[in-house]
Amino acid sequence: MRIDAETCIGCQEGQPYCPMGCILHDEDQNICTIDFDECVECGICLRPAVCPTDVLHQQELDEMRELRQAFSNPLIPHKTTSVPGRGTEEIRRTRK
Repeated sequence: MRIDAETCIGCQEGQPYCPMGCILHDEDQNICTIDFDECVECGICLRPAVCPTDVLHQQELDEMRELRQAFSNPLIPHKTTSVPGRGTEEIRRTRK
């Protein structure tokens, strides 16, 4: 995920939807950012479409981030098994 810093107004409306707690508010700049190290690309923050300025976007993913997405997005079936992602809690446990 990425947040367009140019149009972000720092409303923090998307924060409650991130199960990993990756949407952070920068009080100095009054914008929200994504902690890329913790984001598992589950896409849950995009689904409710609560951002009034539509700043959340799915960026092009590298191979590792595609793997994270495949295992964490509950709506995307895995390419080889056709089983949807297993959810963010399981991917969180495998990363530690």
